[in-house]
Amino acid sequence: MGRSASSIKTDFPGVTVRAHKRSSTINLSFTYQGISCREPLPGLNPESATDLKAASHLLGEIKHQISIGQFHYVDYFPNGAQREKFGYGSSYQTLGDSLQRMLNIAQKEGKSNSSLTSYQVCARRLAPLQHVRLTHLEPASIQAFFLSLVERNLAAKTLSMTLSVLRIALDQAVIDKAITVNPLSGLKLSTLVKNHAHRLKKSVGAKADIKPFSKREMQAIVAHCTRPQFKHLVILGFFTGMRLEELIALRWQDVDLVEGVVHVRQARCLGQTKVPKTPAGVRTIALPNQAIEALNEQRQYTKLQNDLVFLNPRTNRPWDSRHGSIRRHWTIVLKNANVPYRYPYQMRHTFASNMIFAGADHLFIARQLGHNDLHSLYKTYGRQIDEYHQTQNRPVNAFLDTINI
Repeated sequence: MGRSASSIKTDFPGVTVRAHKRSSTINLSFTYQGISCREPLPGLNPESATDLKAASHLLGEIKHQISIGQFHYVDYFPNGAQREKFGYGSSYQTLGDSLQRMLNIAQKEGKSNSSLTSYQVCARRLAPLQHVRLTHLEPASIQAFFLSLVERNLAAKTLSMTLSVLRIALDQAVIDKAITVNPLSGLKLSTLVKNHAHRLKKSVGAKADIKPFSKREMQAIVAHCTRPQFKHLVILGFFTGMRLEELIALRWQDVDLVEGVVHVRQARCLGQTKVPKTPAGVRTIALPNQAIEALNEQRQYTKLQNDLVFLNPRTNRPWDSRHGSIRRHWTIVLKNANVPYRYPYQMRHTFASNMIFAGADHLFIARQLGHNDLHSLYKTYGRQIDEYHQTQNRPVNAFLDTINI
Protein backbone atom coordinates (compact mmCIF):
# COMPACT_ATOMS: atom_id res chain seq x y z
CA MET A 1 0.00 0.00 0.00
CA GLY A 2 1.15 3.54 -0.80
CA ARG A 3 2.16 5.91 1.93
CA SER A 4 -0.72 8.25 2.96
CA ALA A 5 -0.31 12.00 2.46
CA SER A 6 0.71 14.14 5.45
CA SER A 7 0.20 17.83 6.23
CA ILE A 8 3.01 20.21 7.09
CA LYS A 9 2.21 23.48 8.87
CA THR A 10 3.57 26.76 7.52
CA ASP A 11 4.11 30.20 8.99
CA PHE A 12 0.67 31.21 7.68
CA PRO A 13 -2.38 30.09 9.73
CA GLY A 14 -4.77 27.94 7.69
CA VAL A 15 -2.15 27.32 5.00
CA THR A 16 -0.57 23.88 4.97
CA VAL A 17 1.56 21.85 2.60
CA ARG A 18 0.20 18.46 1.75
CA ALA A 19 3.04 16.03 1.09
CA HIS A 20 2.26 13.20 -1.30
CA LYS A 21 4.50 10.37 -2.45
CA ARG A 22 5.78 12.20 -5.53
CA SER A 23 4.68 15.80 -5.07
CA SER A 24 3.33 18.37 -2.66
CA THR A 25 0.49 20.92 -2.83
CA ILE A 26 -0.48 24.01 -0.90
CA ASN A 27 -3.83 23.58 0.88
CA LEU A 28 -6.20 26.10 2.42
CA SER A 29 -8.24 25.25 5.50
CA PHE A 30 -11.41 27.15 6.37
CA THR A 31 -14.96 26.59 7.57
CA TYR A 32 -17.97 27.38 5.40
CA GLN A 33 -21.58 26.73 6.35
CA GLY A 34 -20.34 24.65 9.30
CA ILE A 35 -18.29 22.37 7.05
CA SER A 36 -14.49 22.12 7.32
CA CYS A 37 -12.89 22.61 3.92
CA ARG A 38 -9.36 21.71 2.86
CA GLU A 39 -8.87 22.90 -0.66
CA PRO A 40 -5.69 22.28 -2.70
CA LEU A 41 -4.09 25.00 -4.85
CA PRO A 42 -2.32 22.93 -7.52
CA GLY A 43 -1.06 25.97 -9.41
CA LEU A 44 1.16 27.20 -6.56
CA ASN A 45 4.66 26.01 -5.58
CA PRO A 46 4.90 24.78 -1.95
CA GLU A 47 8.60 25.60 -1.90
CA SER A 48 8.05 29.25 -2.85
CA ALA A 49 7.67 31.75 -0.01
CA THR A 50 5.90 34.09 -2.44
CA ASP A 51 3.33 31.44 -3.34
CA LEU A 52 2.75 30.60 0.33
CA LYS A 53 2.15 34.28 1.04
CA ALA A 54 -0.22 34.51 -1.95
CA ALA A 55 -2.14 31.52 -0.59
CA SER A 56 -2.46 33.28 2.77
CA HIS A 57 -3.85 36.40 1.09
CA LEU A 58 -6.32 34.25 -0.85
CA LEU A 59 -7.45 32.59 2.37
CA GLY A 60 -7.99 35.99 3.94
CA GLU A 61 -10.12 37.07 0.97
CA ILE A 62 -12.20 33.89 1.21
CA LYS A 63 -12.83 34.39 4.93
CA HIS A 64 -13.84 38.00 4.31
CA GLN A 65 -16.31 36.95 1.57
CA ILE A 66 -17.77 34.35 3.94
CA SER A 67 -18.15 36.94 6.71
CA ILE A 68 -20.16 39.31 4.50
CA GLY A 69 -22.24 36.52 2.95
CA GLN A 70 -20.80 36.95 -0.56
CA PHE A 71 -18.74 33.77 -0.85
CA HIS A 72 -19.40 31.51 -3.84
CA TYR A 73 -17.47 28.27 -3.56
CA VAL A 74 -17.35 27.65 -7.32
CA ASP A 75 -15.77 31.10 -7.93
CA TYR A 76 -12.65 29.94 -6.12
CA PHE A 77 -12.78 26.18 -6.57
CA PRO A 78 -14.62 25.40 -9.85
CA ASN A 79 -13.54 21.75 -9.65
CA GLY A 80 -13.69 21.47 -5.88
CA ALA A 81 -14.88 18.34 -4.14
CA GLN A 82 -17.58 20.22 -2.22
CA ARG A 83 -19.54 21.49 -5.25
CA GLU A 84 -22.43 19.12 -4.59
CA LYS A 85 -22.79 20.45 -1.03
CA PHE A 86 -22.34 24.15 -1.73
CA GLY A 87 -23.96 24.35 -5.15
CA TYR A 88 -22.71 25.11 -8.63
CA GLY A 89 -23.61 28.78 -8.51
CA SER A 90 -21.04 31.40 -9.30
CA SER A 91 -21.18 35.16 -8.77
CA TYR A 92 -20.05 35.44 -12.40
CA GLN A 93 -22.84 33.22 -13.67
CA THR A 94 -25.02 34.83 -16.32
CA LEU A 95 -28.57 34.04 -17.32
CA GLY A 96 -27.13 32.44 -20.45
CA ASP A 97 -25.09 30.08 -18.25
CA SER A 98 -28.21 29.16 -16.28
CA LEU A 99 -30.21 28.51 -19.43
CA GLN A 100 -27.48 26.23 -20.73
CA ARG A 101 -27.36 24.36 -17.41
CA MET A 102 -31.14 23.96 -17.56
CA LEU A 103 -30.85 22.49 -21.08
CA ASN A 104 -28.11 20.10 -19.96
CA ILE A 105 -30.23 18.88 -17.05
CA ALA A 106 -33.30 18.48 -19.28
CA GLN A 107 -31.24 16.37 -21.67
CA LYS A 108 -29.95 14.16 -18.84
CA GLU A 109 -33.53 13.75 -17.60
CA GLY A 110 -34.46 12.30 -20.98
CA LYS A 111 -36.78 15.07 -22.15
CA SER A 112 -38.14 14.52 -25.65
CA ASN A 113 -36.47 16.13 -28.64
CA SER A 114 -39.53 18.34 -29.15
CA SER A 115 -39.32 19.61 -25.57
CA LEU A 116 -35.59 20.27 -25.88
CA THR A 117 -36.16 22.16 -29.12
CA SER A 118 -38.87 24.29 -27.46
CA TYR A 119 -36.49 25.07 -24.59
CA GLN A 120 -33.75 26.09 -27.04
CA VAL A 121 -36.10 28.36 -28.98
CA CYS A 122 -37.22 30.07 -25.76
CA ALA A 123 -33.59 30.42 -24.61
CA ARG A 124 -32.75 32.19 -27.88
CA ARG A 125 -35.75 34.47 -27.39
CA LEU A 126 -34.23 35.49 -24.04
CA ALA A 127 -31.01 36.57 -25.80
CA PRO A 128 -31.28 40.27 -24.72
CA LEU A 129 -30.95 39.14 -21.09
CA GLN A 130 -28.46 36.31 -21.48
CA HIS A 131 -25.34 38.42 -20.87
CA VAL A 132 -26.63 39.72 -17.52
CA ARG A 133 -25.09 38.25 -14.36
CA LEU A 134 -27.70 36.56 -12.20
CA THR A 135 -26.69 38.74 -9.26
CA HIS A 136 -27.47 41.80 -11.40
CA LEU A 137 -30.71 40.48 -12.91
CA GLU A 138 -33.37 42.84 -11.61
CA PRO A 139 -37.13 42.09 -11.58
CA ALA A 140 -37.72 45.43 -13.33
CA SER A 141 -35.48 44.37 -16.24
CA ILE A 142 -37.36 41.09 -16.62
CA GLN A 143 -40.70 42.90 -16.52
CA ALA A 144 -39.55 45.39 -19.16
CA PHE A 145 -38.38 42.55 -21.38
CA PHE A 146 -41.74 40.76 -21.26
CA LEU A 147 -43.59 44.02 -21.86
CA SER A 148 -41.51 44.37 -25.04
CA LEU A 149 -42.66 40.91 -26.12
CA VAL A 150 -46.26 41.93 -25.50
CA GLU A 151 -45.75 45.05 -27.62
CA ARG A 152 -44.55 42.79 -30.45
CA ASN A 153 -47.94 41.02 -30.25
CA LEU A 154 -46.38 37.59 -29.86
CA ALA A 155 -48.79 34.74 -29.25
CA ALA A 156 -49.79 34.23 -25.63
CA LYS A 157 -48.59 30.62 -25.81
CA THR A 158 -45.15 31.86 -26.92
CA LEU A 159 -44.96 34.25 -23.97
CA SER A 160 -46.15 31.60 -21.54
CA MET A 161 -43.56 29.05 -22.71
CA THR A 162 -40.76 31.63 -22.57
CA LEU A 163 -41.76 32.59 -19.03
CA SER A 164 -41.88 28.92 -18.01
CA VAL A 165 -38.36 28.25 -19.34
CA LEU A 166 -36.99 31.35 -17.59
CA ARG A 167 -38.60 30.25 -14.34
CA ILE A 168 -37.10 26.75 -14.59
CA ALA A 169 -33.62 28.18 -15.24
CA LEU A 170 -33.82 30.63 -12.35
CA ASP A 171 -35.23 28.01 -9.96
CA GLN A 172 -32.21 25.86 -10.82
CA ALA A 173 -29.93 28.84 -10.14
CA VAL A 174 -31.44 29.05 -6.64
CA ILE A 175 -30.80 25.33 -6.17
CA ASP A 176 -27.22 25.87 -7.34
CA LYS A 177 -26.94 28.75 -4.85
CA ALA A 178 -25.92 31.19 -7.57
CA ILE A 179 -28.72 33.40 -6.21
CA THR A 180 -30.75 33.19 -3.03
CA VAL A 181 -34.10 34.31 -4.45
CA ASN A 182 -35.68 33.84 -7.86
CA PRO A 183 -36.10 37.39 -9.25
CA LEU A 184 -39.42 36.27 -10.76
CA SER A 185 -40.84 35.95 -7.24
CA GLY A 186 -43.36 38.71 -6.71
CA LEU A 187 -43.63 39.54 -10.41
CA LYS A 188 -47.13 38.95 -11.75
CA LEU A 189 -45.97 38.02 -15.24
CA SER A 190 -48.44 35.15 -15.50
CA THR A 191 -51.22 37.71 -15.12
CA LEU A 192 -49.56 39.85 -17.79
CA VAL A 193 -49.57 36.89 -20.17
CA LYS A 194 -53.22 36.05 -19.41
CA ASN A 195 -54.32 39.64 -19.95
CA HIS A 196 -52.39 39.71 -23.22
CA ALA A 197 -54.12 36.53 -24.34
CA HIS A 198 -57.50 38.03 -23.48
CA ARG A 199 -56.74 41.19 -25.48
CA LEU A 200 -55.63 39.15 -28.47
CA LYS A 201 -58.77 37.06 -28.31
CA LYS A 202 -61.00 40.14 -28.22
CA SER A 203 -59.14 41.93 -31.00
CA VAL A 204 -58.97 39.11 -33.55
CA GLY A 205 -61.84 36.88 -32.46
CA ALA A 206 -61.70 33.37 -31.10
CA LYS A 207 -59.48 31.05 -33.11
CA ALA A 208 -59.15 33.47 -36.02
CA ASP A 209 -56.30 31.36 -37.35
CA ILE A 210 -58.81 28.68 -38.37
CA LYS A 211 -59.26 29.15 -42.11
CA PRO A 212 -60.70 25.94 -43.59
CA PHE A 213 -60.34 25.15 -47.27
CA SER A 214 -63.50 25.31 -49.37
CA LYS A 215 -64.68 22.29 -51.36
CA ARG A 216 -63.34 23.88 -54.54
CA GLU A 217 -59.96 24.50 -52.90
CA MET A 218 -59.81 20.92 -51.62
CA GLN A 219 -60.50 19.58 -55.10
CA ALA A 220 -57.88 21.89 -56.66
CA ILE A 221 -55.24 20.89 -54.10
CA VAL A 222 -55.76 17.16 -54.60
CA ALA A 223 -55.84 17.58 -58.38
CA HIS A 224 -52.46 19.34 -58.33
CA CYS A 225 -50.70 16.71 -56.21
CA THR A 226 -48.53 15.28 -58.99
CA ARG A 227 -46.98 12.63 -56.74
CA PRO A 228 -49.56 9.92 -55.86
CA GLN A 229 -48.09 9.20 -52.42
CA PHE A 230 -48.33 12.84 -51.40
CA LYS A 231 -51.86 13.02 -52.83
CA HIS A 232 -52.94 10.08 -50.68
CA LEU A 233 -51.45 11.70 -47.57
CA VAL A 234 -53.33 14.93 -48.32
CA ILE A 235 -56.61 13.10 -48.86
CA LEU A 236 -56.25 11.40 -45.48
CA GLY A 237 -55.47 14.76 -43.91
CA PHE A 238 -58.65 16.27 -45.34
CA PHE A 239 -60.92 13.30 -44.57
CA THR A 240 -59.66 12.06 -41.17
CA GLY A 241 -58.44 15.20 -39.39
CA MET A 242 -55.25 13.41 -38.35
CA ARG A 243 -52.31 15.61 -37.39
CA LEU A 244 -49.26 15.56 -39.66
CA GLU A 245 -47.14 13.85 -37.00
CA GLU A 246 -49.82 11.14 -36.77
CA LEU A 247 -50.08 10.71 -40.55
CA ILE A 248 -46.33 10.23 -41.08
CA ALA A 249 -46.23 7.71 -38.20
CA LEU A 250 -49.23 5.68 -39.42
CA ARG A 251 -48.38 1.98 -39.87
CA TRP A 252 -50.10 -0.58 -42.07
CA GLN A 253 -50.73 -2.74 -39.02
CA ASP A 254 -52.91 0.12 -37.72
CA VAL A 255 -55.00 0.24 -40.91
CA ASP A 256 -58.11 -1.94 -41.17
CA LEU A 257 -59.68 -1.46 -44.59
CA VAL A 258 -62.18 -4.27 -44.01
CA GLU A 259 -63.71 -2.42 -41.05
CA GLY A 260 -62.95 0.94 -42.63
CA VAL A 261 -60.95 2.37 -39.72
CA VAL A 262 -57.42 3.43 -38.78
CA HIS A 263 -56.06 3.19 -35.25
CA VAL A 264 -53.99 6.18 -34.14
CA ARG A 265 -51.42 4.78 -31.74
CA GLN A 266 -48.29 6.86 -32.30
CA ALA A 267 -46.88 10.13 -33.65
CA ARG A 268 -43.51 11.06 -35.08
CA CYS A 269 -41.93 14.30 -33.92
CA LEU A 270 -38.34 15.54 -34.30
CA GLY A 271 -36.99 12.11 -35.16
CA GLN A 272 -38.75 10.33 -32.32
CA THR A 273 -41.79 8.07 -32.48
CA LYS A 274 -43.92 8.42 -29.38
CA VAL A 275 -47.42 7.74 -28.14
CA PRO A 276 -49.97 10.60 -28.19
CA LYS A 277 -49.81 13.03 -25.27
CA THR A 278 -53.26 12.19 -23.91
CA PRO A 279 -55.29 8.97 -23.69
CA ALA A 280 -57.87 10.54 -26.02
CA GLY A 281 -55.14 10.86 -28.65
CA VAL A 282 -55.04 7.07 -28.92
CA ARG A 283 -58.18 6.56 -30.95
CA THR A 284 -59.95 4.81 -33.78
CA ILE A 285 -61.01 6.92 -36.76
CA ALA A 286 -63.81 5.96 -39.09
CA LEU A 287 -62.75 6.26 -42.72
CA PRO A 288 -65.00 7.81 -45.37
CA ASN A 289 -64.92 6.35 -48.88
CA GLN A 290 -62.36 8.88 -50.16
CA ALA A 291 -59.86 7.87 -47.47
CA ILE A 292 -60.43 4.14 -48.03
CA GLU A 293 -59.85 4.58 -51.77
CA ALA A 294 -56.64 6.57 -51.13
CA LEU A 295 -55.29 3.89 -48.79
CA ASN A 296 -56.12 1.13 -51.25
CA GLU A 297 -54.15 2.98 -53.92
CA GLN A 298 -51.31 3.64 -51.48
CA ARG A 299 -50.81 -0.08 -50.82
CA GLN A 300 -48.83 -0.56 -54.05
CA TYR A 301 -46.20 1.95 -52.91
CA THR A 302 -45.36 0.96 -49.34
CA LYS A 303 -47.35 -2.07 -48.16
CA LEU A 304 -44.67 -4.62 -49.06
CA GLN A 305 -41.52 -2.59 -48.44
CA ASN A 306 -42.18 -0.68 -45.25
CA ASP A 307 -44.35 -0.77 -42.15
CA LEU A 308 -45.08 2.95 -42.54
CA VAL A 309 -48.01 3.87 -44.78
CA PHE A 310 -46.49 7.12 -46.07
CA LEU A 311 -42.94 7.69 -47.27
CA ASN A 312 -41.37 10.71 -48.91
CA PRO A 313 -41.81 9.91 -52.63
CA ARG A 314 -38.55 11.68 -53.51
CA THR A 315 -36.35 9.73 -51.07
CA ASN A 316 -38.47 6.65 -50.36
CA ARG A 317 -37.64 7.22 -46.70
CA PRO A 318 -39.79 8.29 -43.74
CA TRP A 319 -40.96 11.88 -43.90
CA ASP A 320 -38.88 14.48 -42.08
CA SER A 321 -40.76 14.77 -38.80
CA ARG A 322 -39.92 18.48 -38.59
CA HIS A 323 -42.40 18.92 -41.47
CA GLY A 324 -39.96 20.96 -43.55
CA SER A 325 -40.04 18.58 -46.52
CA ILE A 326 -43.83 18.20 -46.30
CA ARG A 327 -44.26 21.96 -46.28
CA ARG A 328 -42.08 22.29 -49.38
CA HIS A 329 -44.33 19.84 -51.24
CA TRP A 330 -47.40 21.54 -49.80
CA THR A 331 -46.30 25.05 -50.81
CA ILE A 332 -45.64 23.99 -54.41
CA VAL A 333 -49.02 22.25 -54.69
CA LEU A 334 -50.99 25.24 -53.35
CA LYS A 335 -49.12 27.60 -55.65
CA ASN A 336 -49.86 25.44 -58.70
CA ALA A 337 -53.50 25.08 -57.61
CA ASN A 338 -53.81 28.87 -57.24
CA VAL A 339 -55.01 28.43 -53.66
CA PRO A 340 -54.03 31.08 -51.05
CA TYR A 341 -51.42 29.59 -48.74
CA ARG A 342 -52.45 28.16 -45.39
CA TYR A 343 -50.27 25.82 -43.39
CA PRO A 344 -50.98 22.05 -43.57
CA TYR A 345 -52.66 21.96 -40.15
CA GLN A 346 -55.62 23.66 -41.83
CA MET A 347 -56.48 20.25 -43.32
CA ARG A 348 -57.43 19.18 -39.79
CA HIS A 349 -59.49 22.35 -39.30
CA THR A 350 -61.15 21.71 -42.68
CA PHE A 351 -62.13 18.20 -41.61
CA ALA A 352 -63.59 19.42 -38.33
CA SER A 353 -65.50 22.26 -40.02
CA ASN A 354 -66.93 19.94 -42.68
CA MET A 355 -68.08 17.50 -40.00
CA ILE A 356 -69.76 20.31 -38.06
CA PHE A 357 -71.59 21.68 -41.12
CA ALA A 358 -72.59 18.13 -42.07
CA GLY A 359 -74.45 17.95 -38.76
CA ALA A 360 -72.29 15.20 -37.23
CA ASP A 361 -72.66 14.50 -33.52
CA HIS A 362 -70.28 16.73 -31.57
CA LEU A 363 -69.03 13.92 -29.33
CA PHE A 364 -68.26 11.83 -32.40
CA ILE A 365 -66.28 14.71 -33.93
CA ALA A 366 -64.34 15.24 -30.69
CA ARG A 367 -63.39 11.56 -30.55
CA GLN A 368 -62.33 11.55 -34.19
CA LEU A 369 -60.04 14.52 -33.50
CA GLY A 370 -58.63 13.05 -30.30
CA HIS A 371 -59.99 15.80 -28.05
CA ASN A 372 -60.25 15.04 -24.35
CA ASP A 373 -63.76 16.38 -24.09
CA LEU A 374 -66.45 18.48 -25.77
CA HIS A 375 -65.04 21.60 -24.14
CA SER A 376 -61.96 21.36 -26.36
CA LEU A 377 -64.17 21.10 -29.46
CA TYR A 378 -66.34 24.07 -28.47
CA LYS A 379 -63.30 26.17 -27.52
CA THR A 380 -61.58 25.51 -30.85
CA TYR A 381 -64.53 25.45 -33.23
CA GLY A 382 -67.11 27.59 -31.42
CA ARG A 383 -67.44 30.01 -34.35
CA GLN A 384 -68.14 27.20 -36.83
CA ILE A 385 -70.69 25.63 -34.51
CA ASP A 386 -72.47 28.97 -34.09
CA GLU A 387 -72.58 29.47 -37.87
CA TYR A 388 -74.05 25.99 -38.34
CA HIS A 389 -76.76 26.66 -35.74
CA GLN A 390 -77.67 29.89 -37.52
CA THR A 391 -78.20 28.02 -40.79
CA GLN A 392 -80.37 25.49 -38.97
CA ASN A 393 -82.57 28.25 -37.55
CA ARG A 394 -83.46 29.67 -40.96
CA PRO A 395 -86.18 27.11 -41.87
CA VAL A 396 -87.54 27.39 -38.33
CA ASN A 397 -87.83 31.15 -38.65
CA ALA A 398 -89.33 30.81 -42.13
CA PHE A 399 -92.00 28.47 -40.74
CA LEU A 400 -92.78 30.75 -37.80
CA ASP A 401 -93.22 33.67 -40.21
CA THR A 402 -96.18 31.82 -41.80
CA ILE A 403 -98.10 31.94 -38.54
CA ASN A 404 -100.27 35.02 -38.51
CA ILE A 405 -101.58 36.10 -35.17
